[in-house]
Amino acid sequence: MNHFHIGCNLKSGVEPERFCESARELLSFLHEREFIEGYYIQRRKFAVEPPETGEYLIVVEFSTIEQANRAFEFVTTGGDVIEEFGKTIEPAIKDIHISMYRDFPEPRRRKETGHKSSAGE
Repeated sequence: MNHFHIGCNLKSGVEPERFCESARELLSFLHEREFIEGYYIQRRKFAVEPPETGEYLIVVEFSTIEQANRAFEFVTTGGDVIEEFGKTIEPAIKDIHISMYRDFPEPRRRKETGHKSSAGE
């Protein structure tokens, strides 16, 4: 599984609930069309994290890099549908930090080494 992390802070005066609702609508839209496997939205608790990572964390899950590429292509060329979501999401963000992670070892390597993940795979 590949995990796309989006850490961000919101601009002053932005309603966090509205921002998260809009982000959830977009991610649900992508999930229903199988552009993503899943997602979650989190808010930092007790300021336990370096400030540069952002108060909000959105994690988007992709089963393969090819799925991620299809999703990114759709988001960048999605036209009116994506623009509509963007009207409430993009202007709310003060700063953003992006990273991508993958499960490790990958399933292929787990089979070769006999490794079991904490999820019991």
